[in-house]
Amino acid sequence: MQRREIFPSVSILKRPQKCAARRGQDLLETRQFRIGRLANLGQVIKALGKTIRAMADGSIDSQVGGRICNGLGIMRACLETQKLDQLEARMDEIAHRVARDRTNAARERTSTDEAQRYSN
Repeated sequence: MQRREIFPSVSILKRPQKCAARRGQDLLETRQFRIGRLANLGQVIKALGKTIRAMADGSIDSQVGGRICNGLGIMRACLETQKLDQLEARMDEIAHRVARDRTNAARERTSTDEAQRYSN
């Protein structure tokens, strides 16, 4: 890497530039790989499958595909965790509602029983 000085006392490292002709050649040799939308868990899983198939048939380099799969795997784990948190909150809400309804039903039964005792 080459050093480039901004100020006499401060220097930064500069990456060497690739040859423009070489970049153009790489683009012509490879087919464009598009994953699509990644808005939900199903789309992420679909993209994972598409990436693995593209690596298998040689459309994309296995190292690049591995990086894509790694990122998609992390995204999948995040979406699964989010969905599990939503389900847990929903289950807690249902459990509280059931407990409240049972308590209210028990109170109504006891008040009805007491009313019947007093009427006899």
